[in-house]
Amino acid sequence: MGLNIVLKGSRVSRTGRSRVRFGRSPAEGVFVGSSAGEYDAWFQSSSGRYAAQLENRLLLELVPPELAGPVLDVGCGTGTHLFFLSRLGGCGVGIDSSADMLRIAQRKVASSGTTDIFLVRARVEALPFQDHSFNLVLLVTSLEFFSDPKLVLQEAWRVNRGTLLVAVLNRFSLSCFWRRVKMAFQKSLFQSATFYDPWGLKRLVQKNGPLKAQVKITWRTTLFSFPVVPLLAQPLLKRIDRLLTYLHWPFGAFLVMRAERN
Repeated sequence: MGLNIVLKGSRVSRTGRSRVRFGRSPAEGVFVGSSAGEYDAWFQSSSGRYAAQLENRLLLELVPPELAGPVLDVGCGTGTHLFFLSRLGGCGVGIDSSADMLRIAQRKVASSGTTDIFLVRARVEALPFQDHSFNLVLLVTSLEFFSDPKLVLQEAWRVNRGTLLVAVLNRFSLSCFWRRVKMAFQKSLFQSATFYDPWGLKRLVQKNGPLKAQVKITWRTTLFSFPVVPLLAQPLLKRIDRLLTYLHWPFGAFLVMRAERN
């Protein structure tokens, strides 16, 4: 399937092969140089694969079942979640300010042979797309690192004609506590991050939602024992995790919120 994306002021189409569209040089963000490669390599580790499986499972559960059409991943990074969810809508667009992250995503797309992923480098605070261009807009563990999350959410709503899916690192989790302890003793990329809890994120998403419209919110969490995920215990931990997600337990490391216009 080919993909035509309408950008402000021009029409850019990509068919046959994926490519990165480099606009004006935006701020790179925190994931540059070796940190971009380290981020992507982590998902190939035992803990990373475990996390990706549970994260994608929860994202899939909160994606509208009738989804069809283009998906936008804001702050797509190396494309870990974009590649997974774009299969549901048939095509996907990833946008990020980090050229290093996008180069890794580009290599993944090229090696996979897909023709339905388009990557754009631009500022996420000023998305280069016309209003209501996408049926699903994602922000997966990216909102924490934006200097102006309110503006990013307003832009995400502007280009969205369907559902907004926001996934963040949960402030009320064992994982976040462990990160804060580590940051007291060593430098970390997460020192520039803002962590959200379910209720704070809900207020932020609703306050910066579409004008004169009610926003319906649904949220769940997963990865309750993370980062303690010993390999032999992972099958049992997955079953426990699924039960706690079903019970709406708010202390998982990965918080996913679905927002829809009523």
